Parts: sequence; C-alpha cells; structure tokens
Amino acid sequence: MKTKILILFTALLLFPFLLFSQKYNLRGTVLDTSAAPLAGGTVMLLAKADSSLLAFTRTNEAGAFEFKNQPAGEYLLRCTYFGYQNLQKAVRLEGAGNVVDIGTLNMLTKSQMLKEVEIKGDANPVTIKQDTIEFNAGSFKVKDNAVVEDLLKKLPGVEVQRDGTVRAQGEEVKT
Repeated sequence: MKTKILILFTALLLFPFLLFSQKYNLRGTVLDTSAAPLAGGTVMLLAKADSSLLAFTRTNEAGAFEFKNQPAGEYLLRCTYFGYQNLQKAVRLEGAGNVVDIGTLNMLTKSQMLKEVEIKGDANPVTIKQDTIEFNAGSFKVKDNAVVEDLLKKLPGVEVQRDGTVRAQGEEVKT
C-alpha cells in the first residue's frame, strides 16, 4: 500500500513538470500586400518580457518559416524584410497540440520620400577611335573668354607653332 501511495505521489509531483516541458513548433507564412511570398525575410522570436532574442530563421521561397521545439510561454514574433515595414505580433504557445500555426503575416511596403537627386558625370577627356583621337574640350581648364589656341596648347600631344600651324603627335593638322 505504501508503494502505491509513493508512486501516486511521485506521479502527481512530476505531472506539472511534464506539462511545462511540452515543446511547440511555431509556423507561419510572410507575404506582401499583394499575397506574394517574401522569400529570405528574417523572422525573430523574442521574449515578451524584455524583447531578448531567443531564436531566428529565414523564410523559404514560399515565404514560410518554422521555429521548432520552443517551450510554452508568451513571445513576440518580429518579421523584417528590406523595403517593408517591420511587423511585430504577440504569440502565446500553449494548449494540447504541439504545432501552433499563426497563419499569414502581411507586411506593408515602406515608402520614403527622397530629396532631389543630382546626376553628375564626367566625359572622358580623350577618346581614341581607330586612327582618330578626339579631345573633349570641356575637360581642359582654360580662362574665361580664352581663344582656341589656349585650349590647343593644353591638349596632350598637340603643339601650336609660332606661325599658327598645329601639330598633333608630330604630324601637321590640316583640318
């Protein structure tokens, strides 16, 4: 009789520990507002009390994710994806089943007004096309109201003679 009472007492003592040791699988799907899956999104499981990170995973090609073997309790689920607003949802893992499916999480796009954009580019100062060398006059600095001769003197390989003839790479330029 004492052994039966001892076994019953031990079973009753261990029963709450068995309940609390139950592990859950948490799963869901992350989509955008047009129901397209967001593959490669980051999903984090945070402690509700202090938002400390407990686990994280990435969504697959279908936008699905799963956290396995999580103890019962209250959590925060945070989803992040580049170009979308962060999404956070409170989750409670409890109950008889060991799989908790939170369904579909729809993330909203993040829009941000940009300031003006200025596109600048620099042309190449020298371009060689087969047997012709082209110089971009805007790439060479000369004084305001300068004459063509001042520009020609700045070009590499170009010489201006005293009589006004122009020589490029040792050959006289005729046109």
